[in-house]
Amino acid sequence: ATRKFPGSSSGRGETPRARRGLEPGASMSRGSRSGARGQQDNVPSRLLLDHENQQVFELLGRKCTTLATSVAQLYLALPPSNQVWGKQGCGVLCLVKDNPRRSYF
Repeated sequence: ATRKFPGSSSGRGETPRARRGLEPGASMSRGSRSGARGQQDNVPSRLLLDHENQQVFELLGRKCTTLATSVAQLYLALPPSNQVWGKQGCGVLCLVKDNPRRSYF
């Protein structure tokens, strides 16, 4: 039994399970699984070039997965005045799932 729900943008009806992505064939936008062992895909940053994203993923290794990747800048207010912010560095920031350690960093 398929019915149309209010606010549904598609012309076809959707079941509640399909809207939550629980029905077979429902697509996942991020963190989709691939491969025989069910590994997740790394999530690249749109601020980096493809080869830069690949370099980050290679540095992490095969058993770690980025759940989010971005570029960050670090600013500090240093003594003596602590009134003026100065840029101290710029780099890539990732939320990483470390499968062997069963932890997130």
